[in-house]
Amino acid sequence: MVFNNKKFGFTLAEVMLTLTLIGVLATLTISTIGSSVQQRARLSEFRAAYARLDAALRNVTIDEGKIYRCYFMPTAADKSEFGLTRITSKTTAESADCTNLEDALTKALGRTKTCASQPTTNRCLPNNYPADTEYYKKDAANTKAYILDNGMVLWLSTQGIRLFAVDINGRSAPNKWGHDIIPFMIKVTESKDIGDKAYPVSIGLLPPPTGPGQPAVTAAGMTTAELMKASTNRK
Repeated sequence: MVFNNKKFGFTLAEVMLTLTLIGVLATLTISTIGSSVQQRARLSEFRAAYARLDAALRNVTIDEGKIYRCYFMPTAADKSEFGLTRITSKTTAESADCTNLEDALTKALGRTKTCASQPTTNRCLPNNYPADTEYYKKDAANTKAYILDNGMVLWLSTQGIRLFAVDINGRSAPNKWGHDIIPFMIKVTESKDIGDKAYPVSIGLLPPPTGPGQPAVTAAGMTTAELMKASTNRK
């Protein structure tokens, strides 16, 4: 009788190759999961920040019973993207009320610290903020910033409250455009024709334009428009 005593097994090289492949797949999976978790956390923070800002802007408008003359006009892209069909070209933008709107809005948002000048030196902005852009200066004499009671930071551009950025997680890292520092513009969202004039009857927060003069998002970041779309599941 003949017995086959041959044994089957894996060589050391085969075991090492298998472990390497498992390690690579695990790394890719963990990286994907980590990225997804970070994105969901970012969108959650963005939603909370946007809701608070939008509610505050609407409340100060209702409380005062008027539209502050401190806004930009929506672009054609804004009108198409956000369904702003009730805007006429006759509506004109003004900035006379910007100081009053800034005071009312930051008060409604619960400001706890004001840096009326040089916000980095005066410790409203951390030292590791991104480099200056055309409209955002970290430590200029004409730059303002506010720390709010929930820790968020409101950073005004050289255009004043009409164009501002909010750091949705306060002074904490990463302090990057499109991650935790998000820019907004106050724009007319509805107007009404009376005679040969058009008057704004609603203002709201919309994305600023991208391109020259505006801050560019860093790697893996998202523009304000992209964050608004993602957080509302709009296509």
